[in-house]
Amino acid sequence: MNAGTFDYVDVRALVNSEEEYDVSVVGTNGEWRVFIHARSDVRALSDVSGGLPVVLATLSDVELELRELGVLHFEVAASRADSCADAPVTETDPEYDAWFRAQVQEALNDPSPPIPHEEAMRQIRAALKLS
Repeated sequence: MNAGTFDYVDVRALVNSEEEYDVSVVGTNGEWRVFIHARSDVRALSDVSGGLPVVLATLSDVELELRELGVLHFEVAASRADSCADAPVTETDPEYDAWFRAQVQEALNDPSPPIPHEEAMRQIRAALKLS
Protein backbone atom coordinates (compact mmCIF):
# COMPACT_ATOMS: atom_id res chain seq x y z
CA MET A 1 0.00 0.00 0.00
CA ASN A 2 1.33 3.38 -1.02
CA ALA A 3 0.90 6.24 1.46
CA GLY A 4 -1.14 8.16 -1.14
CA THR A 5 -3.26 5.38 -2.59
CA PHE A 6 -5.25 2.25 -1.87
CA ASP A 7 -4.62 -0.44 -4.47
CA TYR A 8 -7.14 -3.08 -5.58
CA VAL A 9 -5.87 -5.59 -2.98
CA ASP A 10 -6.28 -3.00 -0.20
CA VAL A 11 -9.83 -2.17 -1.29
CA ARG A 12 -10.90 -5.82 -1.54
CA ALA A 13 -9.51 -6.41 1.97
CA LEU A 14 -11.33 -3.31 3.24
CA VAL A 15 -14.62 -4.40 1.65
CA ASN A 16 -14.33 -7.84 3.28
CA SER A 17 -13.40 -6.44 6.70
CA GLU A 18 -15.56 -5.04 9.47
CA GLU A 19 -13.90 -1.66 8.99
CA GLU A 20 -16.01 1.34 8.02
CA TYR A 21 -15.22 3.07 4.74
CA ASP A 22 -16.80 5.32 2.12
CA VAL A 23 -16.07 5.68 -1.56
CA SER A 24 -16.41 8.86 -3.57
CA VAL A 25 -16.00 9.38 -7.28
CA VAL A 26 -14.97 12.73 -8.69
CA GLY A 27 -15.49 13.68 -12.33
CA THR A 28 -13.54 16.56 -13.81
CA ASN A 29 -12.65 17.40 -17.39
CA GLY A 30 -14.07 14.13 -18.68
CA GLU A 31 -11.99 11.97 -16.31
CA TRP A 32 -13.17 10.04 -13.27
CA ARG A 33 -11.13 9.30 -10.16
CA VAL A 34 -12.05 7.11 -7.18
CA PHE A 35 -11.25 8.02 -3.57
CA ILE A 36 -11.45 5.69 -0.59
CA HIS A 37 -12.24 7.23 2.81
CA ALA A 38 -10.96 4.87 5.50
CA ARG A 39 -8.69 4.75 8.52
CA SER A 40 -9.14 8.50 9.09
CA ASP A 41 -7.60 9.07 5.67
CA VAL A 42 -8.64 9.73 2.08
CA ARG A 43 -6.62 8.04 -0.65
CA ALA A 44 -7.00 7.62 -4.38
CA LEU A 45 -7.58 4.18 -5.89
CA SER A 46 -4.60 2.75 -7.81
CA ASP A 47 -4.53 -0.47 -9.81
CA VAL A 48 -1.24 -1.67 -8.32
CA SER A 49 0.60 -1.11 -5.06
CA GLY A 50 2.47 2.17 -5.30
CA GLY A 51 0.86 2.91 -8.65
CA LEU A 52 -0.59 6.11 -9.96
CA PRO A 53 -4.24 6.85 -9.22
CA VAL A 54 -6.69 5.14 -11.57
CA VAL A 55 -8.31 7.46 -14.13
CA LEU A 56 -11.46 6.17 -15.82
CA ALA A 57 -13.18 7.52 -18.91
CA THR A 58 -16.83 7.17 -17.92
CA LEU A 59 -18.98 6.79 -14.86
CA SER A 60 -20.03 3.38 -16.22
CA ASP A 61 -16.37 2.33 -16.20
CA VAL A 62 -16.15 3.46 -12.58
CA GLU A 63 -19.19 1.40 -11.64
CA LEU A 64 -17.76 -1.71 -13.33
CA GLU A 65 -14.41 -1.34 -11.58
CA LEU A 66 -15.97 -0.77 -8.18
CA ARG A 67 -18.39 -3.69 -8.53
CA GLU A 68 -15.42 -5.88 -9.46
CA LEU A 69 -13.84 -4.82 -6.17
CA GLY A 70 -17.03 -5.52 -4.22
CA VAL A 71 -17.97 -1.86 -3.69
CA LEU A 72 -21.70 -1.49 -4.26
CA HIS A 73 -22.31 2.06 -3.00
CA PHE A 74 -20.41 5.25 -3.75
CA GLU A 75 -20.98 8.99 -3.89
CA VAL A 76 -20.51 10.95 -7.11
CA ALA A 77 -19.30 14.52 -7.35
CA ALA A 78 -19.22 15.93 -10.86
CA SER A 79 -20.19 18.89 -12.90
CA ARG A 80 -23.21 18.27 -15.08
CA ALA A 81 -20.96 18.28 -18.13
CA ASP A 82 -18.89 15.45 -16.65
CA SER A 83 -21.80 13.30 -15.53
CA CYS A 84 -23.95 13.30 -18.66
CA ALA A 85 -24.46 16.52 -20.54
CA ASP A 86 -27.75 15.59 -22.18
CA ALA A 87 -29.37 13.96 -19.15
CA PRO A 88 -32.06 15.71 -17.13
CA VAL A 89 -30.70 16.77 -13.75
CA THR A 90 -32.85 14.34 -11.71
CA GLU A 91 -35.27 11.53 -12.34
CA THR A 92 -38.09 13.84 -11.27
CA ASP A 93 -37.47 16.10 -14.27
CA PRO A 94 -40.36 15.78 -16.75
CA GLU A 95 -37.95 14.82 -19.56
CA TYR A 96 -36.19 12.08 -17.57
CA ASP A 97 -38.47 9.18 -18.55
CA ALA A 98 -38.18 9.96 -22.27
CA TRP A 99 -34.42 10.48 -21.99
CA PHE A 100 -33.96 7.22 -20.06
CA ARG A 101 -36.11 5.22 -22.50
CA ALA A 102 -34.14 6.67 -25.43
CA GLN A 103 -30.87 5.63 -23.76
CA VAL A 104 -32.15 2.08 -23.25
CA GLN A 105 -33.49 1.84 -26.79
CA GLU A 106 -30.20 3.11 -28.20
CA ALA A 107 -28.36 0.38 -26.29
CA LEU A 108 -30.83 -2.28 -27.47
CA ASN A 109 -30.46 -1.13 -31.09
CA ASP A 110 -26.66 -1.16 -30.97
CA PRO A 111 -25.53 -3.71 -33.57
CA SER A 112 -22.17 -4.25 -31.89
CA PRO A 113 -21.60 -7.82 -30.75
CA PRO A 114 -21.79 -8.28 -26.98
CA ILE A 115 -18.47 -8.43 -25.15
CA PRO A 116 -18.16 -10.88 -22.26
CA HIS A 117 -17.57 -9.17 -18.91
CA GLU A 118 -14.07 -10.60 -18.40
CA GLU A 119 -12.98 -9.45 -21.87
CA ALA A 120 -14.38 -5.96 -21.28
CA MET A 121 -12.53 -5.74 -17.96
CA ARG A 122 -9.31 -6.95 -19.63
CA GLN A 123 -9.66 -4.21 -22.27
CA ILE A 124 -10.33 -1.56 -19.62
CA ARG A 125 -7.32 -2.61 -17.55
CA ALA A 126 -5.09 -2.63 -20.63
CA ALA A 127 -6.29 0.86 -21.60
CA LEU A 128 -5.67 2.14 -18.08
CA LYS A 129 -2.11 0.81 -18.12
CA LEU A 130 -1.46 2.75 -21.34
CA SER A 131 -2.68 6.04 -19.88
